[in-house]
Amino acid sequence: MATDQVLTGSAPAGARGTSADPPPRRAPSRLPSLTGLRFLAALAVFAHHAFLPIPPLRLLADDATEFRLYRWFNQAGGLGVSFFFVLSGFVLTWSARHDDTTTSF
Repeated sequence: MATDQVLTGSAPAGARGTSADPPPRRAPSRLPSLTGLRFLAALAVFAHHAFLPIPPLRLLADDATEFRLYRWFNQAGGLGVSFFFVLSGFVLTWSARHDDTTTSF
């Protein structure tokens, strides 16, 4: 029976720590899809500031279009700030490990 185990590469039922065991999986430390969502939230905040109705800094010649864009991005800017901070907190919590120190984090 021992010869069969050597030939087939199988380990006895009670054996532990064989080279065939896969290494333990760690959760990824980066979340690229959520980072992309953070970019969209920051872009909404940027658009909010770009379309603020400040007379000398007008982007568009058409007042009605600029006012509509301001109204839409005014709401999106506030939502973008909230979403950015909540998502950033989640990403920081996700990337923290139990053996991290404050300075190494």
